[in-house]
Amino acid sequence: DGITYQLTQTVTDRAQSTYQNVLVINQSLADIIGPITFTCSVENTIGVSPPSQPYIVTGGDVPLPPSATIVAVSSTAIKISWEDDFQRYGVISCTVSYERATGAMQQGPCHHTGHSNNLTFASHDMETAIIVTGLEEFSTYTVTIKTQNEVGCSSPSTWKVTTWPASPSSAPEWVNSTATTSTTITVQWGAVPCMDQNSEITGYRVQYGPVDSSHKTTDTVPGSASAGGMYTMIGLIPSTNYSIEVAAVN
Repeated sequence: DGITYQLTQTVTDRAQSTYQNVLVINQSLADIIGPITFTCSVENTIGVSPPSQPYIVTGGDVPLPPSATIVAVSSTAIKISWEDDFQRYGVISCTVSYERATGAMQQGPCHHTGHSNNLTFASHDMETAIIVTGLEEFSTYTVTIKTQNEVGCSSPSTWKVTTWPASPSSAPEWVNSTATTSTTITVQWGAVPCMDQNSEITGYRVQYGPVDSSHKTTDTVPGSASAGGMYTMIGLIPSTNYSIEVAAVN
């Protein structure tokens, strides 16, 4: 499992005689990290000459597919930790691509076509880990990593990672209420916008009370992400204005 380089130097002396000097270098493939630059110097009893012009030999291969550990660290961020020795393979750059997968919500009816984002790092800027932020809550992302050395690009490695759930980031799209008797009010509401659900919607919290009172009653109504809900408040005070709030629960 080795590779051999042979450098041949042609020399013509003052008598116009031509000689060839041959230098053979054997090297293990495991040590080859890409193109190698050779220079030659001549030494006599007085000293060593300046080096020759560089001679570049393309050796080795493209890097192996990258190895990494990718985990969610919050509802909007993931951490990518490198497991490769980039110096060993002569890696000069690394490209990380990530996009939200189609239908990435793990629960509910959300469907989304992902937009690809690319991060490219030069070898001297590579850290042992990076944090990718600004992602969507409770969403599955496809992460692809490939590296490049002087020979070419590695095959890509691909992972899927899901960000953490989070509380709904908006209220139901609409809320309507109707007094059905002097002591009852029926309230109806729509679903939370799909991209704001941030996890599976399990129900809705209805909070209500007289407008001029600090006392509020809270009830939880089972529900789902695909539809809103309805709730009837009973035992109310006749001829009284009520404030009503509806919030999604996940």
